[in-house]
Amino acid sequence: MHPDPATIQPDAHIWERAKLDLRSHSCDLLSSAGRQPKQWGSGVLLACGDAAFLVTASHVMEIVGEKAEILIGSMSVGARGLISLGDSNPVVRTKDDEKLDLALVRLSESAIEALAPLKQFVLPSEVDLNRVMPQGRYFIAGYPIQLTQTDHTSKTITVGSFTYTTHLTDSDHVHPGVSIALARGKDSITRGDDGEPARSPELRGVSGCGIWRLWANEQADQLADWNETWIELVGIEHRTAGEAIIGTMAAHVYDMLLRTQPVEVTLTPERLIVRVR
Repeated sequence: MHPDPATIQPDAHIWERAKLDLRSHSCDLLSSAGRQPKQWGSGVLLACGDAAFLVTASHVMEIVGEKAEILIGSMSVGARGLISLGDSNPVVRTKDDEKLDLALVRLSESAIEALAPLKQFVLPSEVDLNRVMPQGRYFIAGYPIQLTQTDHTSKTITVGSFTYTTHLTDSDHVHPGVSIALARGKDSITRGDDGEPARSPELRGVSGCGIWRLWANEQADQLADWNETWIELVGIEHRTAGEAIIGTMAAHVYDMLLRTQPVEVTLTPERLIVRVR
C-alpha cells in the first residue's frame, strides 16, 4: 500500500535540491509601465528544438494590451538588470481564463542569449503530457508580489520566491483533462529563501508559475535514489479557489504550440520530439 500523499514529507536535501532546480527553470515577470518596473507575475522557460518560449497565464499577459514592455528578472546571485522579451514576437493568449488560462511568447535570440547563463530551459522530456495525474508530491515555484521590495533610492528591486510542496486535491473548479488542483491551507507554513519556516504569502504574482511533480506515490519507497531527473512539469498555475491552487495541464501548452507556432510534434511511447521551424 502506498502512503497517503498528504503525509509524505521530502527529506530536507530533496526539498532544497528541488527548490534550486525549479527556481532555475522559473522567472518573475515585470512590467515597464510607470516610472519603475513593477513585478507582475511568474513564468516558465520552455525549450523547443532551437527555439525557446516563455509560458505563463493568459491574464498575466493582459498588461501587453497596455503597450507596456514585459521584462524578465534574472534574480540570480550576482546577476543584475532585467531582460526584455522585446516586441518582435507576438504574445499568444487563450481567451477562456476560467478553463484554459495560458499565454506564450517565442523568445528573441537576444533574450535567449541573455538568459542562457542564468536559467535552465525545460526540455520536452521533462514535461508530463498526461491528462490524468497520479497522486504524489507536487511543488509550485513562483514570485508573489507581496515578497517584492523596491528601493527607489538605490533603484533596485528584490523579488522573493515562493516554493510550496503539496498534493492533488478535488475541486469544483477543475475541468477533467484540462486543469489540476493542489491542496493549500490558508495558514500554510512554507520556507523562505533563507530556509527558515515562514507563513505563506498572498499568492498574487504567482500566476503563471510552474506546477511540478517531485515524485509519484509508486516511487515513494525509492526516495533514497531521488534526483532532479524525477521532476516533471505538469501544469501552469493560474488561480486559487478556496483552499485549492488551480492550474492548466501542461499538455495544453503543446496543443497551443501546435495551433499557433511553426512546430512539428512527434509523440512516441518513449519520448516527445518537438521541432520548431
